[in-house]
Amino acid sequence: MSSDHGIRYELDGHVARVTIDRPKVMNAVDRAAHLELRQVWAQIENDPDVRVVVLTGAGDRSFCVGADVSAAGVDKTGMEY
Repeated sequence: MSSDHGIRYELDGHVARVTIDRPKVMNAVDRAAHLELRQVWAQIENDPDVRVVVLTGAGDRSFCVGADVSAAGVDKTGMEY
C-alpha cells in the first residue's frame, strides 16, 4: 500500500515493512505523514499475523530527520512541535 503522504506499507507473510518515502526532505514527517503512520500502526497492531515490523526511510541521505517543521502552517520550533 502506498499513500500520497509519503508512507508505504507492505506485508510479506509475517513481515510488515513501513517506509517513510519523502527523501527530498530527508524523510521529515509532516502532519499528513504522521496521520498516515498512525493508521498504519493501528492496522499492524490489529493484525495477528504480523510478527516483525521493519521501519525504514527512502533515499540514501538519512533514515528520518524527525518532524517537518518547515511544512506549511507550522509555526513552532522543533521542540514545540
